[in-house]
Amino acid sequence: MSGRVLTAAATLALAGLGSVLAGCGGATSGGAESPAPASGQAAGAAAAPGVTTSNTGRGSAFLYHAVPATRYAVQRHDSVAFQLPGGQSSSQLLDRTMYFTLALTDGQPGDSGYRVAIALDSIRSGATGLAAQVFQMAEGTHWTAALSRTGKLSGLTADKTNEAVAQIGSTLATYFFPALPAGGAKAEAQWTRRDTTQVQAASFSLQEATTGTYVASAAPETAGRKTLRITADVAVAQTGTGQMSGQPVQVQGSGNRHQEHLLDVDGRLLQATGRDSVAMTYTVPAMGQSVPAVQVGSFTLTPVGVPGR
Repeated sequence: MSGRVLTAAATLALAGLGSVLAGCGGATSGGAESPAPASGQAAGAAAAPGVTTSNTGRGSAFLYHAVPATRYAVQRHDSVAFQLPGGQSSSQLLDRTMYFTLALTDGQPGDSGYRVAIALDSIRSGATGLAAQVFQMAEGTHWTAALSRTGKLSGLTADKTNEAVAQIGSTLATYFFPALPAGGAKAEAQWTRRDTTQVQAASFSLQEATTGTYVASAAPETAGRKTLRITADVAVAQTGTGQMSGQPVQVQGSGNRHQEHLLDVDGRLLQATGRDSVAMTYTVPAMGQSVPAVQVGSFTLTPVGVPGR
C-alpha cells in the first residue's frame, strides 16, 4: 500500500475519534459488522418527522416545566475500532466526565414552551494531545435554545464556534430531553418519534435520520413525588461528506441507540443512561479506498446539586 493511502487512513482515524469525543453515535465493538436496526424499525427509511402515539397510557401526564438551574454530571465512555486498508486495525478508547448546568425558564408571553440555558462548566478526563485540545475548546460554552413542552429542542445557539462545540451541542437533546407525546407522557404510553437533523462529527457534516420507539412506565416515588421512566430504542442512519487532507470523503453509517430517562411529575430530569452502536464507512473516492469503523458508547447522567451550594 502506498504511503499516501496509509496517511489518508490514519487521518480518517482521527476523524472518527472526533465523532467519539462528541458522543455522536458511540464507538467500537471488535469488527465491522453493522448493528441490527432497532426492533421493527428500518434504519434510513424515509418517513415524515413527527410523533405518533400508539397507546396514550393512564394516570398523570408528564410534561416539561420551568425548573431552576441544576448541575449534572455526564460520565461518557467511548471506543472506536477501524479496519484499515491492508488488514491493519486501529482503535481508540476515551473516558471523561462533563459537568453541565441546566435551567428552564418560561418563554415570552404567547410562547407555549420554555427557554433553555445550558453551560458546560468543565470536563475531566485523562485525555492528551488532540482529545485534550478538543476539550479545552469546549469548556465554558453556553448554549441557549427553545424547548417545547414535549421535549422538542429548537434554535440551539452557542456563544463559541468550533468543531468541539458543534459536536457536543448535537448531543444535548439526547442527554437532557427525551421526546414526549402530545399532551404528555403517561404510564404505559407508547409512541414513535421521527427526526432528521444535522450532526457535526469532526470535519464532517452529517444528516442523521432517527426513528425512536418510546415506552413510559411508572417508577417508585422520589422525595414523595411521582416519577416516570421513559425507555427509547432508536434506529439511526447517517450520511454526509467532508474533506480530509484535501480529499473529499463520503461517510455512511447505521446503528442503534438505547436510552432511559427518569423524570418527576414536573418534568425534572432525575437520571439518564444510554448506550449506542453505529457502524460507519469512510470512503475516499479519488483513492478507491474505504475504511469501516464500529463505534460503541455509553453514558450515565446524574444531578450533582444546585450551583453555588
